[in-house]
This record gives sequence, C-alpha cells and structure tokens, in this order.
Amino acid sequence: MMIRINFSVLYIILLLHTFNVNAQENKEDFTLFDKGNALYSLVYHDINFDNAIDMLDSTNYENQIEIKLLKKQKEEILEIALEYFENLIHEYPESDLIYRAQNNAAIILHQLDYIDLAIEYYLNIINGNANDQEPNGGEGMMAEPYALYKNRACKSLAEIYLNRKNYKEALKYINLTKKYPYQHFCGNEHVANSIYIATLYTKSHYGLNDIEKALSFALPNVLNYPITSNTYLLNYALTILKSNYSKEQLSLELKKSLKNIKLKKEKSNEITFTTFLGIELEISYFSFDSNFSDNLEKYFELSEIEKGTYHYKNSEFYIELFKYCSN
Repeated sequence: MMIRINFSVLYIILLLHTFNVNAQENKEDFTLFDKGNALYSLVYHDINFDNAIDMLDSTNYENQIEIKLLKKQKEEILEIALEYFENLIHEYPESDLIYRAQNNAAIILHQLDYIDLAIEYYLNIINGNANDQEPNGGEGMMAEPYALYKNRACKSLAEIYLNRKNYKEALKYINLTKKYPYQHFCGNEHVANSIYIATLYTKSHYGLNDIEKALSFALPNVLNYPITSNTYLLNYALTILKSNYSKEQLSLELKKSLKNIKLKKEKSNEITFTTFLGIELEISYFSFDSNFSDNLEKYFELSEIEKGTYHYKNSEFYIELFKYCSN
C-alpha cells in the first residue's frame, strides 16, 4: 500500500506538469478546472483512499499509523484540488466553468468539514444563474446527464442542516428542490431520487417530533423496490415505529393491513395497495421464494389480491415487523 501511495505522489507531479505544458494551448480557467478534477479523481477513483482505509484492520497498531497517513494524504490532495477550483473562481469570475468550479469547491469543502464555506458556495449557486439543464457529460465529480447545480446544492444544504439538527432550515431546502427538480432520462434514477428526498423529509419531520408527518413520507417507500434500494429508509421507518408504538398496536395494524389489500385504477394501470396507520402502501410485485420460483404457472393462477397478499407478506417490511411483534 505504501509503495502505491508513494507512486501517487510521482503521478501527481507528472500529471500537473503535463497540464502546465499544455496550458498555453488551452484556456487557463479550463486548465485549472482540469487539474482540480484530476486530483479529485485520484482521491476517489485512481487510488480510492476510502477503500484503502476500509480494507485495513483498525485494531492493528501498524495499520492505525497507516490509516492516519492515508487520511492525511487524502486531505492534502483534496486541499490542492480545492485551491485550483478556488483560483478559477476568484481569477475568472466570468468563466463558463464558474458554477462547475463552485459546485466542486463546495463538495470538497463539505468533505473536509469546512461547512460554513461550503454553505457560501451552495448559496451562491442557488442565488446565481446556474443552469441545471447544462449537459454534464456523465463524467467527473457530477456523474449525471445534467449538471443539476441548484438541485444538488439544495440537497447538500438540507444534509448540512439535518446534521446540525436545524430541521426547519433543512425542510426549507428540501422544499426548494421542487423549484429546481431532479432531471434524468432514466426512470430508475428518478425512483432512487424520490426515495432519497422522502428520506430527507422523514428525518426532518421526525427531528421536529412530528411522527405522523415523518411516517407519511417514509411508509409509502418501505415495500420492496425492484430497481433501487430502499434499505436505509425501510430501517429508519421501522425504528420510528418501534420507538413510538407498542407491539400490540403494531401487530394490530399489521393484521389490518393484510386484510385491507385492495385494487384501484391509477391512470391506465391497476395497482395493488394496502394501508398501514392510515397511510397507503403500493405493493410491488417483486419478491419470489421457492413456493413459486419452480412453479410460475401456479403463481399466475392467483387473483390480483392473492398476488398482492403474497408479495406483501414476503416484503422485508412485513417480515421484520411480524418478527418484532411476535417476540
């Protein structure tokens, strides 16, 4: 590992020298941006310091020393990357890359725990003329088809204020994502974003001790998803339920939800749903077990309500809550 890190220092020197050689052929603001991006990529992709740290046994004394060294080297490289982005921001305020540089500087400041400075950049982006629909190219620090400067800034500010337990301010920026919505060509990514936003709302309202409101965002997202993970929000919702309701109350709700599985028309589709604590849960036809994996013909003979019941009972939400109430 140490040889690899020493090699990375040489790589940085050669990398930045190459940019300096080519600087006359390119605009200086683009050169500064490329240098910052290359160093960021070095930290999180080429070397991947976080993965290297996670692979070390932190109970071992020699590994503890190496972990400290790796963390220091990671921070030093990020500081250099930050300097390039901030040089671009201050020296070329009219650059076409100004919002990209502010975004990247804010990300690094956030990661280095310079939170107040990160907030300044995020607010500059929101209050400026950044175009969220600017093509991003799917590369670098923002691997999305669109730049999403303001949408990203709103989410980051919400995270910051959640960590500071300033839940009203967090809600302010979550709500602002409606003005600057997430955009992507892939439906899977929209589902993942919806779950993420629901998680932010859940944590904010729960922080304000509004349990009903928190669950109104969490529960519609707790059943199995075929295309993206909802594990964090599922576990968070289960924690809220277990902390605020008795086993008897939850057991009763679980039985009621099993009896209340229904069908309804939604646009051109027919969906299966149930309710839990008065909140609607759409049932995803995703989970299968050995009862049907070898006999799909038997599965397709079931009515829609029977299919819904089967999938609901096989959801992690139902299984975990049933086990909890049965103990």
